[in-house]
Amino acid sequence: MSSQKGVIVGIKGGFAEVDVGDVTLTCRIRGKLRLREEEIVAGDSALVSTQKGEHVIEQVLERRNFLVRPPVANVDTVAIFTPLVMPDADLMLTDRLCVLAEKQSLEIVICATKADIADESAPVKVEEHYKGTGYSFVSLAAPKGKGVDRLRELLRGKVSIFAGQSGADKSTLINAMVPGLGLKTGEVSGRIGRGRHTTRQVRLLRLDSGGYVADSPGFSSLELSGIGPDQLRGLMPDIAAFEGGCRFRGCRHNAEPGCAVREALGKTVSRGRYDHYLHFLEECIEAEKRKYD
Repeated sequence: MSSQKGVIVGIKGGFAEVDVGDVTLTCRIRGKLRLREEEIVAGDSALVSTQKGEHVIEQVLERRNFLVRPPVANVDTVAIFTPLVMPDADLMLTDRLCVLAEKQSLEIVICATKADIADESAPVKVEEHYKGTGYSFVSLAAPKGKGVDRLRELLRGKVSIFAGQSGADKSTLINAMVPGLGLKTGEVSGRIGRGRHTTRQVRLLRLDSGGYVADSPGFSSLELSGIGPDQLRGLMPDIAAFEGGCRFRGCRHNAEPGCAVREALGKTVSRGRYDHYLHFLEECIEAEKRKYD
């Protein structure tokens, strides 16, 4: 019995939709797989066989990673959206999302939206905020198509999720990249159903440039839970770049003398990012204290 490898793009009941090449097959999930400890989710790779005209998932392959909220496997990239106006950019939120994405070892693309109605200096300020991080940056004006091709290229061949504050044109961008979808504004996850254990079921949408984007509002938990104060600096690449360069080993870059990070402020580390680092550091310190109270 031969089998083909495919990507699970959606789950409904005991069936899964699996992309095998350019074809989407509706496949029955074998009972033994439905009983396994790990729930099968969009993004899982699977081996599919065809028996008497019926497509069957025989095996779910080992994952590279798994996001709990939203539940999706084998994610490569997160595109984090921040509007330049209406509402104004919330870079504290964007940096929080970046830390969470770094924790999951995801590639990060910073997307500054509504560039067509913002001041010309607005995207420059956001890009400057992320100097030293190594993150890709795209300035977008979705209604005019500006930056869409650049974003397509960055997401080509990858499994991606979109995240960011409300009103950042995520739905408009998904519509531009997924032909015939027609999501309403603000309806990033309007087609998501409920699955076993009332878990949100994520669906992968095929991008016209190759790859997929998750039909999901992105991270639903924004707490930096599980991140210790001495872990945080490793999750901000512009801060981590100075590891070992400070006078004291294990420098937290907040008060110690001879701190290389503080010496780099306004140069390779933006002051806004550093201020957010200090805010997150205090949050992580307080969370650690609560653990032992």
